[in-house]
Amino acid sequence: VEPATPAAPAAVEPATPAKSALTGPTLNHIIAAGKIIVGVEPNYPPFEFKPNLKEIIGFDIDIAKAIAAAIGVKLEFEELSWEELIPNLSDAKIDIVISGMTKTPVRATKIDFSDAYFETGQVIVLNRKNRTIKQLTDINNPKIKIGVQKGTTGEQAAKDNFPQAIIKPYDDVYLCQTDLINKK
Repeated sequence: VEPATPAAPAAVEPATPAKSALTGPTLNHIIAAGKIIVGVEPNYPPFEFKPNLKEIIGFDIDIAKAIAAAIGVKLEFEELSWEELIPNLSDAKIDIVISGMTKTPVRATKIDFSDAYFETGQVIVLNRKNRTIKQLTDINNPKIKIGVQKGTTGEQAAKDNFPQAIIKPYDDVYLCQTDLINKK
């Protein structure tokens, strides 16, 4: 894996405000274009989501608006799947990512991150009618199915902590939640 070159776009994650990520060639490109193209996967409330299926709103969206205003350029969002965010950033199809992305060592070899502006962790969500899982050790069982969003730190945490469970990756977190509600 090659580290990002100086001309590569920078990432802004909800673990970070755009402090040093937008400098040099990336900033010059944005100013020359008169717009900033922000890659998002709007399925992560309250950071970025589409409650009315039209307008993307959320904490990260407000930060993107503030960045565009501070630079004095128009703001454009590019909706992508989670797995398309980093490749589109690396290929300069978008200028930044602001979509609930956690900085990991592997990701940091591909893209640049700004400083953290939000700290979070992993949680386990159970169906309210669940009667099987009472403690963490109950999850590491070949009869347990764990839904995760593909390519996320949640997927990696599930694989690392529950190797005996069945890990079921989803392209969309909402589909994962729907299957949980429907006891799938």
